Amino acid sequence: MKNTDTANREEILSYLTSKQKYYEEILKLKEKQDVAIKSNNTENLNLITTEKESYIKEIKRLDKLNAKVYETLRMSNKNLIQDKQLYSLLNQLQTTIIKIRNHDSGSISQLASLVENTKNKLGRLNRRMRAQQSMKHQRTHLPRFVDVLQ
Repeated sequence: MKNTDTANREEILSYLTSKQKYYEEILKLKEKQDVAIKSNNTENLNLITTEKESYIKEIKRLDKLNAKVYETLRMSNKNLIQDKQLYSLLNQLQTTIIKIRNHDSGSISQLASLVENTKNKLGRLNRRMRAQQSMKHQRTHLPRFVDVLQ
């Protein structure tokens, strides 16, 4: 019985460690993403997003491969919580996920602000272009004054 618990514990440790590494890589990419957003580098932003998506796919694959371990963790077994090493890994994972979520919300607000600024600039440019077109049209069609005598 003790061997089964030890094997199960090792599986859980391996699973959590792997998952933590993927999330740390995503966190590093988030920091690069912030730089790309600030510098308005859409090409780099697309590359970073693609790389993040591949890490997310790996995390999902890891979850599927370790469905039994995942279920054990999800059920919050008291023995797991009392294990300091597992508890520490779970806390690290939670902290990393919270940091990623905070970066995401910051990135979303930055992107929303950039989109709004771009919309405003385009609106001003469109108004300016319409005004110039109107002035060109007025120059080609000179106003005529007609006196009507009866």
